[in-house]
Amino acid sequence: MGKLRSNSQKYVVVIDTSSPGLPVIIDGTEYMGGVSLKWDEYSRHTISVQKIVLSDEKGIRYVFESWNDGYMSPSRSIIVVENVTYTAIHKVQYYVQVETEYGDITGSDGMIKVVLLE
Repeated sequence: MGKLRSNSQKYVVVIDTSSPGLPVIIDGTEYMGGVSLKWDEYSRHTISVQKIVLSDEKGIRYVFESWNDGYMSPSRSIIVVENVTYTAIHKVQYYVQVETEYGDITGSDGMIKVVLLE
C-alpha cells in the first residue's frame, strides 16, 4: 500500500480581543487574546470568551458585546475555510461610587453607566 497524501490546505486563524490581554478559550484551552493558529481546511473549532471579565484594576470590567463579524454570542463554532481574524469586542465599564443625600443610585448590577467625553 502506498502512503496516503494529505491535500488539506492550512489557514491562519487569529483569535483576538478588542481590549488587550483578555482571555479567549479555544477548543477548551484558555489563552490570552492575540492567538494565531494554523488549522486544516474544513476543521471545526470552538472559540469563546467570558461575558464579563473583571480587570485587575479595581472598578473596571469588560463586557462582551459581539464578535467583529457581528456574531452576538460569546461562544461559537467555526469551520476553517480561509485565513481569518475573529475579534471579541468588549465594552469597558467603570464602577463609580456616588454619594448623595438622595439615596443609592447604583443599578441592580452595582454599576452606573458613565459616558466618557473625549
